[in-house]
Amino acid sequence: VGETWTDGFCKHCSCNNGSNIMCTEHYCPPCPLGEERSQTSDSCCRKCVPLGCVLDSHVYKAGEMVPSSKKCYTATCERRNDTFMIHERQIYCNTTLPYCLPGVTVTVKPPICRTCSPQLVAANKNDTIGYFTVSLGNVTCQNKEPIPDLKQCGGYCGSSFLFAEMLKTSDSGCTCCQPSRAISRSVQLHCSDGELMTKYYIVPETCSCMPCSGGI
Repeated sequence: VGETWTDGFCKHCSCNNGSNIMCTEHYCPPCPLGEERSQTSDSCCRKCVPLGCVLDSHVYKAGEMVPSSKKCYTATCERRNDTFMIHERQIYCNTTLPYCLPGVTVTVKPPICRTCSPQLVAANKNDTIGYFTVSLGNVTCQNKEPIPDLKQCGGYCGSSFLFAEMLKTSDSGCTCCQPSRAISRSVQLHCSDGELMTKYYIVPETCSCMPCSGGI
């Protein structure tokens, strides 16, 4: 009578009034999102240990990419000792790279990463005068008026080289910024002999990174 003992870590029992045995079991609350009970412990409620980074009710494991709300930033979940943290890295945009249009500079700080999109051929619309020139023998035809909607696809498209260690094979991929939807426009060309010529051209409405063609 009065003897007590434990059945495991969480169950406590006692003997009352001869053969009357009473046991109580301790309840362990659930671990927070992104954590689980450790596998080994010498106490009833094992310690909650993290499984990864938690963002917007989603658990990301170490090494996984995490969505970033900042422009020109990438984020990954990293493990340091027994903790997980989201590490952000800034993508620096080099405005002198070939995919930047001539005469266009980035003044926004921090710079906005250039994406494949329709861009004006010329910053000043008057610079488009004479853009279309057609020579027919001794006759030359040009547009005498500016073309304000003259655009081209420009921006950065990624390339990659992947190596599969197990298969000992490699694969490379390259995409180019190309029109995915375009409309046809026309412009009047004034010829040196006094005649007029209609020139049709394509204006991209949307641009996308698509597989390169034409030997690029």
